[in-house]
Amino acid sequence: MRTTTLTRVSNTLCSSLYNLTDIAKDIKPNNILVNWHRNVDKGIVVEQVQLTDLEDACFMPPDAAIVGLQPGNWMWRSPEAHAQGPCSESTDMFSFGLVVSFGESSCAMGSLVQGVTNVEQCIYALTKRVVLAVDESELEEGEELLSHVLARQISYFADADGLAGLLNRLQGSPWVEVFEILRDDFGESNPRKPFALWKRDDCDQEDWSNFKTLVEGLTRFDPDRRMTAEEALNHSWFRDA
Repeated sequence: MRTTTLTRVSNTLCSSLYNLTDIAKDIKPNNILVNWHRNVDKGIVVEQVQLTDLEDACFMPPDAAIVGLQPGNWMWRSPEAHAQGPCSESTDMFSFGLVVSFGESSCAMGSLVQGVTNVEQCIYALTKRVVLAVDESELEEGEELLSHVLARQISYFADADGLAGLLNRLQGSPWVEVFEILRDDFGESNPRKPFALWKRDDCDQEDWSNFKTLVEGLTRFDPDRRMTAEEALNHSWFRDA
C-alpha cells in the first residue's frame, strides 16, 4: 500500500479506538479487516476498516485496569501488558503504534544495521517481518523469547523518563527487576537503536519525520504519557486522511 492508503486505514482504525475507549482489544494486523477497491483515477480507495476477534475484548469502566494477565499477542503487546498489567486504554494505543509502524517503517530499521543494503531492506518490507518478532534461531540455549521482545521494546521505544514511569506503574511487581536487568544490558558495546533515529531515504523527509513523531507518541513506555486516540487523530500525519 502507498503511504496515503496506509494513512487512511490508520486514521479509520484510530477513529474506532477513539469511539471504543471502554474496550480492551487484541490489536494486530490479522485482526484488522480493510474493505477496499481499486479506482482507475484514485488508485486504492479504502471504504471501511473494522477491528475483529473481539472474543479477547472486555468492557472496562472509566479509570479501571486489567491486572494479572497478558492480553493480546506477544509481538504486539505493550510493555505493561507483558508485565501482566495494570493495562488500560493506553495499552491499546501502544499496540496501534506497532501496527502503524509495521506498515510504514519496516524498511527503516535496516539503515541502522551495518552492511544492510537497500535491496535487503526492501526484502525485509516485502516479507513483512515484524520488528518485535523473534525467530527461534536467534535464541541461545535456555534463553526466553520474551526477554528478546522486551529488550527490543526498550531498545526502540524507551527513554529514561518513559522507563521510570513504567516501573513506577509496576511497583511491587517482579517484572520491575526484569526490565531493570534488560535496561542495564545496554551500553557502549550493546547500544540501543531508538526509533527516533531510524532513517528512510525513499520518501519525503518531512512526511517521515511527522510519522516518527506519531509512532514515538503512541509507543511511549510510560502509559500515562502515551498519546491518546484523540491526540493521534489530531496529529499532522493524519491531516489529509
